[in-house]
Amino acid sequence: MVLVIQILSIVITTQKFASMG
Repeated sequence: MVLVIQILSIVITTQKFASMG
């Protein structure tokens, strides 16, 4: 499902920004 992929991408991007602080 495209929606799941989009959500996962957003979560991964958020995690990356959170790790960078």
